[in-house]
Amino acid sequence: MRLSRFYLPLRSRRSANDDSFRNETDIFQNPFVRRTREFAGVRREVFSRNFTHALGMTPKEYLVRHLMSKASSLLLNPNMRVSDIAKRLGFNDEFYFSRFFRHNSGLSPTEFRKIQ
Repeated sequence: MRLSRFYLPLRSRRSANDDSFRNETDIFQNPFVRRTREFAGVRREVFSRNFTHALGMTPKEYLVRHLMSKASSLLLNPNMRVSDIAKRLGFNDEFYFSRFFRHNSGLSPTEFRKIQ
């Protein structure tokens, strides 16, 4: 199975109004996943199964890992505010971003910065 059939690159920059990662309850409403699934031309169940088989992780796990990787690298820059990082990653609210980061790392963005 070819990975390229299920992958479209994430946009590197999102506008502050982009709600890409707000809806955690239904990952298939995420614009990246929806566009990729439509590009592949398969039902969401088939897409999810094939994506998981090809990458060894679900689409949601992939997006979370990608966001955490970007967030961690951006947080290393002490001149960037957490609110700016949240907006750059597509979160409408810095508090939602902080909860997301804490849930996935065990540390708040500020705590993460202090130990780096």
